[in-house]
Amino acid sequence: MDFCKNSKGYKMKLLIEYTTFPVGLLHKATDLVNLDKVLIGSERQKLLIGTNEFGEPIYEITPSITLTKETVLDLKDFLSTNEKGLLRCSINFLRMLFSDESEKYFTNDEIEKLRGISKYSKTSFDQYFISNHFDVSKNMLNQEFAVLRNLILDGKFTKNVFLKPTGDLKDFKASVIHKDQDVNLWFEENKSHKRFLSEIMDDVVIASPVINNPITEYRNIVYKGMVLSTSQYCVNGKLVKRAVGKDDFDAEVIEKASYFASLYQPSELFVMDVASIETENGLDYKIIEYNCFSCSGLYDCDFLSVFKKIESDTNVSS
Repeated sequence: MDFCKNSKGYKMKLLIEYTTFPVGLLHKATDLVNLDKVLIGSERQKLLIGTNEFGEPIYEITPSITLTKETVLDLKDFLSTNEKGLLRCSINFLRMLFSDESEKYFTNDEIEKLRGISKYSKTSFDQYFISNHFDVSKNMLNQEFAVLRNLILDGKFTKNVFLKPTGDLKDFKASVIHKDQDVNLWFEENKSHKRFLSEIMDDVVIASPVINNPITEYRNIVYKGMVLSTSQYCVNGKLVKRAVGKDDFDAEVIEKASYFASLYQPSELFVMDVASIETENGLDYKIIEYNCFSCSGLYDCDFLSVFKKIESDTNVSS
C-alpha cells in the first residue's frame, strides 16, 4: 500500500483520490508526511476527440471514475481493518459510490463502510428534503420566493430565474436562465458531469428570483454542529479567497455560521455555505447550501487543523 509513515501514531487514514487532493490547503508541503494516506483514485482517462487547426490533439476527459486493480486492492485492504478514515474525492467518485457501479469494485459490506466514511446521504443533503425543516428553510437564500419544480415542464421559464439542482451531486452548474430561453440549450452550456438532460429531467430543481444585491459567500467546515474553519470564497460572483479570522467583522460571520450550523446537520461532518447580503437595513445572512465534505473545495480553510481535530476526537471516541 502507498502510505506516508510518521512517528506520531495517527490512527486515522486520509483516503484520497490523488487527482483531487488539495495539497495547497496544507500549511506547507511537508505537512503531508504527517498524514497516513491511501491512494484510491486513478488518473482521469483522456479520450482523443480530434485535432485543432494546428494539428495538435484535442482531448476530452471521460466522466467515469476508473479504479485500477492496484488501488482497489489497496482500498479493500484498508476496509478489512478497523482503522478510521476520512475521504477526499471528486463528485464523480461519490456519484459512483452511491450508484450500482460501485458493485463492480466492492462487496456490499465494503460499499456500506465506504459510504459511511464519505459522511454523505442523498436525502439529508438534498434541499428538497431540507425545505421541510422550517427553521432552516426560512434562513436559506434560495428558499424564500423559490419554486421547487421538475427541471422540464413546458421547456421554458416565464421570467428570469436563478436555477440550481436541489441535490449535492451537482448535475448542472447553478446559473441564471432567462425568460423563454431554451432549457435544452441552457443545460448543454451548464452541465457539469457529462450527463444527459434526459437523465435528470425528473429531478427537482430550485427556481428562485435573481439577487442583484452585493453578496459575499463563505464556506464553513462543520463537525458535530461546530464550525471548525471558515473561508471567504466569492464576492459578487468573483472568486476571492480569504481565511476568516477573529476581527470584528469576521466574528459576526462566524457567529451567524455557528447559529445556522446549530439548526440542521445533514451529517456528522459537512460543508455549509453562508452568504452575507448588503441590504438597505444592513447586512443580512442566509444559508446558501449544504455540501458533502468529501468532495467540496475548501478554499482557504485550515484543512490540516480540521483533520487533526477529527482524528483526535475519533481516537478519544474509540
